[in-house]
Amino acid sequence: MAELKKKDFIDGGVLNTASAGPYAGKTRIEIVNIKIKKGLPFIKGKSAGGSKFYGKHFESAKKGKPNLNNYPYELTYSKSKTSKEFLTDNITAFFKDEDFGGGGSRAKQADNTGPTESGCAYYCSLIFNVVKKELTKSHCTTANLREASKYVKASSSLTHFLKNGPEDWHEDNVYMNTANAVYKKFKSKLTGTVYCHRKSPFMDKLYEVFKEAKKLDEKEDKLAPGSFSPDKWNPGDIWLTNFSPEEEPLKNCRNLPQLKRCVLEYAGASKKSKKTVLLAISLKKPGSTKKAGIKEFNTADRTNYLEGEVSYDGFSFGKTGDFFSSNDIYLYMGGKEVQFRAFNTTTGWQGNIIGTGALGGKIGGGNIDFYLKVAKLKSIMYNGSEKTTGLLKKDDYELLFNLYKKYYKKQKNKPPVDLITEYSQFEKERKKKSQHFAWQKLMGMNLIDRLESAQKKKADVVATEIIRYAASNTDLSSYFIKIL
Repeated sequence: MAELKKKDFIDGGVLNTASAGPYAGKTRIEIVNIKIKKGLPFIKGKSAGGSKFYGKHFESAKKGKPNLNNYPYELTYSKSKTSKEFLTDNITAFFKDEDFGGGGSRAKQADNTGPTESGCAYYCSLIFNVVKKELTKSHCTTANLREASKYVKASSSLTHFLKNGPEDWHEDNVYMNTANAVYKKFKSKLTGTVYCHRKSPFMDKLYEVFKEAKKLDEKEDKLAPGSFSPDKWNPGDIWLTNFSPEEEPLKNCRNLPQLKRCVLEYAGASKKSKKTVLLAISLKKPGSTKKAGIKEFNTADRTNYLEGEVSYDGFSFGKTGDFFSSNDIYLYMGGKEVQFRAFNTTTGWQGNIIGTGALGGKIGGGNIDFYLKVAKLKSIMYNGSEKTTGLLKKDDYELLFNLYKKYYKKQKNKPPVDLITEYSQFEKERKKKSQHFAWQKLMGMNLIDRLESAQKKKADVVATEIIRYAASNTDLSSYFIKIL
């Protein structure tokens, strides 16, 4: 990894965002200002071993706050937080560290997942089993957490969590705010001893029941898309329960509809039961350092992405509409941007909800095709699978060119480059790209063609199902709450 570059801030005519790190989804301009406000260090040089400095001001070299049109940007900084001696350099003199989504941040995030999620389990146990009222910092002592740990079954021990959990989650009160939000909503419904699980044998058994129900669905009911994964059934990172760790509360649920009803009833969210004995919680870092919010999914009556709420609103050939600038295409659905591309170069073509925040969920190509068929639209697959580079023929390249011409002027945003009208010129540009460009783009263009050629109502059905699937909010997904 090296210093920050212009493309980290501006890429393809838009402000670029971080796809990893603690500020994923935010523009790099926003991240610089966050680091200044929080007093986080900037590292000067090409590696993480460079000297640390502290930002004071961030502005355009042309003066004014940095924006899309006034690059390059300059950072005024000092050697310490209290120093009155300042220097100014171009922002590209500084290392692209984890805060900017670099410096190995994806691996770092993966390393942090265990202690981070386990930490939330310890704090939920702290509030439900020890303090039994809204937490303040005075409650969050090691001694109290040690008492709370008696009711936690997690992949990270309390000691490992306290040592390895990301510092910003402590500094921003994420664990305390998360526990307070859950307790505020469920304190009168989830009573008695509350066991808190993260990747425990108890949790494993819950998901084993799902896997068996999924196998049965594949043989008999065929209600779920082919790769209906465990996190799309329920993305609970931690589960709270009154059941003892040895019990198997879902073991008598045979199929997916039964599982959905059972989890709903145990959560106290059905019309039949109001007492909570089993609760799945999907975690994320809240947007506020003062409090966390909660949103329910897969309630008794649908409350998210209702019929008619999600519409198909158009497409672009890539983020900017320049066909050859990237392998992806974008669809616009229900106010969200969904990027479609392969995430493993030669396989794994899928959709990724990005919007304006952190990544919002994924849906694989096979499941996209499943929902096209639900809407009675033509498949985008080739003999039931993705049409990869090794299968493309001259007819496919001609089809790609024809779809490019057909939809060039119909993009949601005006394309920044002129239309290529001759096939020979189109092929010349295509051959400049990697060998995997054409099949990825063809998958995307076929999807655009199916939706643009369909009746609006059918296109809206596909858009709705894609958004629901990515959000673990299908008709077969089970109840959970999400921290916001």
